[in-house]
Amino acid sequence: MKTVIEVCKITGLTPKIIDDYDRERIVLASNRRTRGYEDSEGRNYRGYKEYDDEAIMKLQLVAIFRKLGLSRSEIKEKMTAPDFECKKVLKEQVIMLEKKKEEIENLIIMAEQLRMVGMGNELVRYYAREDASKFAEKMKILQNSDFAKRFYLLDEEQPEEFNEIVNPLLEELWSIKQEDCNTEQTMKIVQNLFEVIMKQYGFMGFILLIGIALSGVSGGDAAEEINASVGEDITSIPSVAIMNYFKNDMKRLWKELISIMAQHYDALERPFSDEVVEYLVDDLKELIAKHFGISEKDEYRMVFEVIELPPYTEPDDYLSYVLNAVKYYCR
Repeated sequence: MKTVIEVCKITGLTPKIIDDYDRERIVLASNRRTRGYEDSEGRNYRGYKEYDDEAIMKLQLVAIFRKLGLSRSEIKEKMTAPDFECKKVLKEQVIMLEKKKEEIENLIIMAEQLRMVGMGNELVRYYAREDASKFAEKMKILQNSDFAKRFYLLDEEQPEEFNEIVNPLLEELWSIKQEDCNTEQTMKIVQNLFEVIMKQYGFMGFILLIGIALSGVSGGDAAEEINASVGEDITSIPSVAIMNYFKNDMKRLWKELISIMAQHYDALERPFSDEVVEYLVDDLKELIAKHFGISEKDEYRMVFEVIELPPYTEPDDYLSYVLNAVKYYCR
């Protein structure tokens, strides 16, 4: 027989926890002395209880279950069940912990993205309503995609002529003043930078520039790490210029999209397999390549995996129609 204090040393549990489990009849003391204060059932709460080897073994299980995350009510439910089996409880807990581990990993991915991009931009609204598991899955799709691997390979094998074109553009961008962030000359520099980067890296180049710009206007770590590497702030003003260009370019994209849909009006709402729809898609893909650098089929497949595109079902919903038409031809 062991006293409560001795059992505490063996199990790592406190006297209060041991008393609580005794009081709730989860693990009862094996013997009760008469000294000290006793309740109407003869149980003593001054430490004058004793536990045999079987009871100590149960309290050791309690200690293990607590470490594995089970609450007292869960431990009571499982240990007092007629069919209680330790291996079964452990198996269930492994499944639960694996799920919790995945949830934590997903939260880490989201937190890391927020840290790098920053919290002061319009993406906060997106992050606030996005499910962490879905967001993490999208990031994994992006990171593990074939074109992402191609991006890293190209980054390691940058041709000298690429640097000769990009570096002067970056230097021009770094030298602009705050008041010149939306001038025609600055927008031309940014446009040239986008074109060169997307020609080399495709859609990943577009993502890279937009990501750095978002970080630069929001105080994200991605921009701050770039600044730290050169010892001065070279991202804040260029980031504003890049975001100005992006907003203006989205307006141009929308106008061009409307123009293409008008030119191919007879193709709209026809079956995707029709030849006239393929001509429409060819023009749309040229437009998408121009504004986003998307040209390869694996890039399109990745984008459509990340973007939850609802199927085209409503008549006159032309935007949904053309997006699903592009998806059809990029399978």
